[in-house]
Amino acid sequence: MHKKLTETSETKREQARKCQAVRSGIVLINFSLGDFVLVGQVRSRSNKLAIHWKGPRRVVKILNYYTFEVQNMVKPFGIQVVHNSRIRLYAEAGRDVTEDLVQHIIHGEGSHLVERFIECQFGRELRAWDIKVKWFGLDEIKASWEPACIMLEGQPGPVETFVEEHQIDTLVQTMVQALNVRGAEQVA
Repeated sequence: MHKKLTETSETKREQARKCQAVRSGIVLINFSLGDFVLVGQVRSRSNKLAIHWKGPRRVVKILNYYTFEVQNMVKPFGIQVVHNSRIRLYAEAGRDVTEDLVQHIIHGEGSHLVERFIECQFGRELRAWDIKVKWFGLDEIKASWEPACIMLEGQPGPVETFVEEHQIDTLVQTMVQALNVRGAEQVA
């Protein structure tokens, strides 16, 4: 009895979704595993919403007809769940990942990507903590000092990894206490 009710409910729900999609002119694309896609991210500027398309990224898992897991093509190879309406097929989907494509992806993300953190210091001039950042695709000599609070906000995972790797460094532990780095209680 419950199985029949569940099937009936699913059928009605699917019919309602199709009717709604037809009425509003929505066309959902059925993506396949391995497809290269662009992911739309909403950017809020003053009183206007805009979608910024980032990628390409690769579809690594199909959760259902409406949601997919997509993976970034450069380090840290992050995976995110994205709704079908926020994905577009990438025009050059047949290409293999090459160095040129990786550079294109980095440029499309709008900034350099963090490869790793090297060390930290307390900047006396601004009286704030800084972390020396090795950027992905750039030489070690191009590493730069960036505000630790901004790196913690934008790259919490790599900062926590840096803290774990430098547990015995007293300077790192002082920075951890000053910035309230999540997971610091496990390290300290």
